[in-house]
Formats: sequence, C-alpha cells, structure tokens
Amino acid sequence: MKIGNRSFRPKLLPSLVFIALLPALIALGIWQWNRGMEKYHLRDVREENAKKAPIRLERYRGPEKDLLGREVIVRGRFDLEKQLLLHNQKYREEPGFLVFAPFRLEHEDRVILVNRGWLSTGMRLSTIPDLPGPDGTIELQGRIEHAPSVGLKLGDPGAGKMGWPRAVTYIDMDWLTRQMGYHFLPDVLWLESGETYGLVRDWPQFDKGREQMPPEKHMSYAFQWFSLAVALCVIYIVVNLKKTED
Repeated sequence: MKIGNRSFRPKLLPSLVFIALLPALIALGIWQWNRGMEKYHLRDVREENAKKAPIRLERYRGPEKDLLGREVIVRGRFDLEKQLLLHNQKYREEPGFLVFAPFRLEHEDRVILVNRGWLSTGMRLSTIPDLPGPDGTIELQGRIEHAPSVGLKLGDPGAGKMGWPRAVTYIDMDWLTRQMGYHFLPDVLWLESGETYGLVRDWPQFDKGREQMPPEKHMSYAFQWFSLAVALCVIYIVVNLKKTED
C-alpha cells in the first residue's frame, strides 16, 4: 500500500507488538468506560431514592439493588454476639473503626448488616473494646448504602482472626454468610436512629469518600486508554512506512 511517495511495509516484530497491544488497550478503555457508566447509573439511583419517603423494609419485595440511597424503617433484633470492626476508617483525621452488626428482620430469615457508627481506635490498637447495643426487638431507621470502599481487597477480610467481635480489613457479604450462616441483603443499613452507645454517626463526613473512584475518573482513564490505542496505530503506520524510489 502506498501513501504519497512512501509504501507501507509492516515488519514482523512491530506487527507482533501491535497485534498484542492494540486489543489490550481497547479492552482497558471499554472496561473503564463501562465502569464509569455503571457508576453514573448508581449515582442517579441513589439521588432519586434520596428524595423518596422512607419505606418499611420488611414489606419491600422489589429488586434489592434498587434500594440504594433509600431511607428505610426496619423491625427486628441485633445479633450483638457477632459484630465486626472495619479497620482504617478515619473520622476528622483520627484513626478508628466502623462498627457493624447483623440485624435479623422480624418474622423473616433475611438479615441486613447495620453500620452502627464510628469508634476511635485510641490506645486500643490490639484490643477490641466492648460494643454494647440494644437488646430485644426494636425498630431502626437509616439509609441503604454500599459497604465502605477500601480499595484493593487482598486475602481473607478477617485472616488469622477467630471469635467475635472480629476486626476485618473489608466487608464481604459472601464471606460473612459463610462465617455467620445468615442470608444477608446485598447492601448495608447506615443507622440514623436510636441511642449511639458512644459511636459517631456523622455520615456526611464518610460520604465525602464514598466514591473512591468517581465515574468522571473512569471516563478520564477510558479516554487515556483509547488515546493510547490511537497513538499506537499512528506509530505502527509511521514505523512501517518506507520511502519508495522513483
């Protein structure tokens, strides 16, 4: 193929590199694009649900994923014998834990994990403190949200730890189901009612870091990967163009 006074004569090595890299760059761009669109959708669902009146969770039978950002009221009881402390959760630059406990819905097998609030680590770096809470059947109100994002999830969330309460590095519902034997709802209730028992529930402070990677950043990465794919095509063509003799 001729382009002006040059002919396109692809060599083996550049062609192999091109064939290996181009699909990878495009695939990475598409993945970032899809993740960005997914997060835009979740943001829209959350914002729309935040405008709606609270509903009773026991009576809701729609898709559980559509509850994101919704205020709900739920009746049941805590299992305070199986609480979790999520590591490395800062509040106003102070290190601490977020405290979670399973809450069984009244007259149901379904269980929702409740984010009870934040607790300062203080000097108790190696000691899990007492975590008192309400006993018996109670009614809670709060907001349905994802568990806090913690970046990379490496290994078992509670590796090497036994018994309860248990400190974990991230929240994994499948792991919790295996550990506790409960049928958990996919998301978490961020508690907004009742006595705090010394825990902090200043959720707007934690909402600031809710989108660890917002959709705009995914779209920016997608643009970079697609740009690299275009640049690779240009380089491949230029490298393999040879001047022809008249």
